[in-house]
Amino acid sequence: MSKKFLVILFDLLIGDERYRKGIDEGKSGAELSSLWIDENKAFKDISSKYLIYGR
Repeated sequence: MSKKFLVILFDLLIGDERYRKGIDEGKSGAELSSLWIDENKAFKDISSKYLIYGR
């Protein structure tokens, strides 16, 4: 397998290239987790407009 294929696969599995770049930059697990927390909050804010029943 080529490196390019593995990079594409990783990005698809993890969902975003920011995580791979963060790992390459040596960011800690907490820093990478904060990306997910920010994305999750943004998703909840957007999706709450379309919920019929509250959470």
